[in-house]
Amino acid sequence: MNEKYISLLIFLAIIITIYIIKLKKDISNNKIKKYKEETSEKKQLYCIYCGKKINDDTIPCYWCGKKQIIEKKTTIKNINYKEHYTPREYILTKSELEIYKILTEIANELNLTLLSQVSLYSILRSKKGNDKYFNKIKSKSIDFVLIDKMNSKIKLCIELDDKTHEQKERIERDNFVNQLFKDLKIQLLRIKVNNYYNKIDIENQIMKAIYVEK
Repeated sequence: MNEKYISLLIFLAIIITIYIIKLKKDISNNKIKKYKEETSEKKQLYCIYCGKKINDDTIPCYWCGKKQIIEKKTTIKNINYKEHYTPREYILTKSELEIYKILTEIANELNLTLLSQVSLYSILRSKKGNDKYFNKIKSKSIDFVLIDKMNSKIKLCIELDDKTHEQKERIERDNFVNQLFKDLKIQLLRIKVNNYYNKIDIENQIMKAIYVEK
């Protein structure tokens, strides 16, 4: 009788042990699942100006000092970006490409480097904390910029004016850029779109703008 009782106790102990092990495993799996769900929905804050990670969206960016200009970016890796973006096939338009070829030749002759589609905030910067005026330049760019090959110093900015520059919004934009560059003493040359470009004439305009009109 005692042996049967002892055997029964051992059997029950084994069953209880197995149940406890299974229960712990289930609890552990649930914790892992919950953690994965929480981390997949976690949002990371970034400064939209300097791009650095931000821990708190109620205080200025630690890196650049900008106030309340952060946006939340998801850390989820399975976002289908095709739903939000389409690729550009070409960087330059046909008219821009034509003048680009000529400007490249001139740049090489003058020992300069030609850059295209340069953002305004790469050419100049707004003063710290001045968000209003940064916003005025953040989405604007200059068609071409000639820089010194040796030290990358900006020598001349070039805008190619096509028919779109006759539109009201473009006129306002051009007036703003013209005044901006004038006030900051940044050389700006405007070239009208044509079916034919005279390389010598363009080179003379560039040399005049760089070496004469200071």
